[in-house]
Amino acid sequence: MENSNSTIIVITSVTGLVGALTGLASIWINYLHYTRDNIKVKVKALKNMKTFIPGEKVDDTSYLIITAANAGRRPVTINKAAFVNLKIRGGAISSGSMMMGAQILTEGKAIDYMMDEADIDYDDISHVAVYDSVGNEYKYYLAPWYKRFLYWFLDITHIRRKPVEAPKKQRKE
Repeated sequence: MENSNSTIIVITSVTGLVGALTGLASIWINYLHYTRDNIKVKVKALKNMKTFIPGEKVDDTSYLIITAANAGRRPVTINKAAFVNLKIRGGAISSGSMMMGAQILTEGKAIDYMMDEADIDYDDISHVAVYDSVGNEYKYYLAPWYKRFLYWFLDITHIRRKPVEAPKKQRKE
């Protein structure tokens, strides 16, 4: 009698352990499927690129090429490509991205945007970015982390901010 009770206890314990392990494995597999289905956009920037036609002279104009690639499974709509300045707030939007309009990137597809480098100072650029139709920003940093950290610190401590002045009233004479 005692032998059958201990056998039942062992069997139920093993069954419970197997059920717990398969349940945890199932949760982990479902989590991996969930993260794989999210939107993932990879951004890359190439500096000092030139265009040429085979058999002809290479053009002297240098370009900054911003590449946005969809590494996820869901399609994403890319609206704009730009770069963001460090020293002065703001940046510049690629005119090519504005002319082409919204581009739908399906799984494994990429798009390139070219910007003329004539007036670009790379010492002043924090990162290049592409923006999707929802407003998400996907970045590729060009400046080192310590430089970005310095300007971030100057911004949050209000050292770099200019005081706001009230507009001067013009007197009628």
